[in-house]
Amino acid sequence: MGLVSRIIVFVITALFLLIGMIGTFQPLRLATQLGFELPTDVAVGQFRAMVGAPYLAMAIACLIAGLRKLPILLFPIGLIEALMVVARVIAAANGEFDPSVIPPTVLEVGMSGILLAISWPSLNKS
Repeated sequence: MGLVSRIIVFVITALFLLIGMIGTFQPLRLATQLGFELPTDVAVGQFRAMVGAPYLAMAIACLIAGLRKLPILLFPIGLIEALMVVARVIAAANGEFDPSVIPPTVLEVGMSGILLAISWPSLNKS
C-alpha cells in the first residue's frame, strides 16, 4: 500500500471515527443529522449499538490497515459500505429515498469504491 493510499485510508479512518464517536457518545445528535427519530431510551441505545459501535470498529480496522500496510483488512470494510449502497438502492425502489439521503449515499459509494480498489490486489496474494 503506497503513501497516497495510506493517506486516503487515514482520511476515511478519521471520518469513520467521527461518525462512530458521535454515534456512540451523542447518538441523538447523529440520529437527528441523519433524519432518524429515536422516541425512547431503548431506541437511543439501539442506535448507539447499531451505528456508533460498528463505525468505531471500522475506524480501528482502517487504522490498523494503514499503519501496518495491510490492505486486505480494508476489503470487509469496503464490502460493508458497498452493501449499504445496495440497501440504499433497495430503499429507493421501495419509495424510501429522498434528497436528504444523497450526501451519505455519495460518501458510501466513494468510500466503498476506494476501499475495495485499495484492498482488491491483496486478495490475489497468498
